Amino acid sequence: LVFSGSENIDLSEEEQENWEDLNERVATMSGLTRKDWGSVPVYETVDPKPKIFGTDRLLVVVGSAKGLGALLENSAMVFAESGDFDVRDLEKYPPESIAVVFNVKRVEDLAFSYLQETFLGTSEAVNNEWANYKSEEYLDWKYQLLIRDLAVDGFDYGKGVSFSTNKGEKMVFDLDSKSPGEYILAVRGMQGENAGFSVEVGGRSVEMPLPTEDFEWVWSEVELEGEVGELAITNNSGVVAINTLTLIPKEEWEEAQEFADTLVSPTGVLGLRGALDWGSKWREVDYQMISPVEYKVTNDLPGWLVFTDSYHADWRLGGKSPVSLYSMVNGFYSEPGESTLVFEGQKRVDHALTISLVTLALLVGGLFINKWKK
Repeated sequence: LVFSGSENIDLSEEEQENWEDLNERVATMSGLTRKDWGSVPVYETVDPKPKIFGTDRLLVVVGSAKGLGALLENSAMVFAESGDFDVRDLEKYPPESIAVVFNVKRVEDLAFSYLQETFLGTSEAVNNEWANYKSEEYLDWKYQLLIRDLAVDGFDYGKGVSFSTNKGEKMVFDLDSKSPGEYILAVRGMQGENAGFSVEVGGRSVEMPLPTEDFEWVWSEVELEGEVGELAITNNSGVVAINTLTLIPKEEWEEAQEFADTLVSPTGVLGLRGALDWGSKWREVDYQMISPVEYKVTNDLPGWLVFTDSYHADWRLGGKSPVSLYSMVNGFYSEPGESTLVFEGQKRVDHALTISLVTLALLVGGLFINKWKK
């Protein structure tokens, strides 16, 4: 890790303070050692892990990555609220290979992650008077909220955020037609002190106070008496930030709660401290690189394999698709034995290349035939 530094750059006082703060933070990070390379800060990774390694348990983190510390270093890990992992897939794996960790979150937060296919992002509003940011504008919207005294540590389910500072501003959503019945209306977001908003749906107005620290879910049971095709959110006062929302039949919410209860039952509700007992140390795995897109892997124990190339859905281990570990790399559950890790996307590249070469050969051949005839 090399920091090019502030050499020959005229930094402002604030920029210099930020640069010094960054260096201090990196200098205290575990796993990095400062090298004596003169004035340029250079850090060496201590005891780097192999390209492919194993661990016996997958930690499913509900909440942010803040404070995970040693758990990040040694355990395979997914984030339930990142938007790049579907917790419903956990039903495919042995219960003993999974532990759920609640990082300042509740079992209900896990239940909501089960329902993420039903979520509406604020960018889907058909009429939006609020400031709107996409998920990939993460740093921008975090900064915009921070300067308004709203600090976010958690993930956004890949839905981005909208916020409002003016009373009366609205967001309006078109809904799939909802039949009469009992529903759960849920909103994920946060608000400033003395702020508030309301939701209008099915001719009813529901006020739902949000927390002032990080994104959280609030929900209310509503009974719809007729067909509903529109939902509106109105800022009643102060600063309000909305990440995502859903309106689901009550029985779907009950199903999601049952899923969450079943998932946590083997270990109970684990906080960060309890998770240290359930996290697992990594172990070496025998593997051979056949090519950059193919590996032979021998796993002696059942558990999770971590493949540290950047995550791509086209990787396959024994025909199985990967999960996105740490929202960055590839993970696979594997039984003992030998298997092949291969990048399926290469087949499409090879196929396209073959077609291109054949097409080129036909064109060149056609030119020669025309020239010969002349």
